[in-house]
Amino acid sequence: MVDLALGKMGEKRNIVLRTQHYLAAPNLLKNTNFALTVPQAFADLVAKSSETIYLKLPFEVPSLETFLYWHESTDSDQSNKWMRDLIGESYKIKRSSGDYLEEKLE
Repeated sequence: MVDLALGKMGEKRNIVLRTQHYLAAPNLLKNTNFALTVPQAFADLVAKSSETIYLKLPFEVPSLETFLYWHESTDSDQSNKWMRDLIGESYKIKRSSGDYLEEKLE
């Protein structure tokens, strides 16, 4: 999403490092002048326990849509429903008004 937004402005990132796990990123950035782009929810979480400085991007980035799929045969399975609910709770989106946007996972 960041690359698409930058591309529309005629800009491009110079990516020097990639990691498959966000949690490794703050330690990798320590003692460098690198910048990292991560979802706001992750930045908020890590900012509480890190000395890393977090800044908002100076341009808008479209939201990333996330979908959860499961086979209809597991629709009534209680353990599957529990996991879907748990995942759904972790993806609540906080609006600027302070309330949460919830979409029922069906």
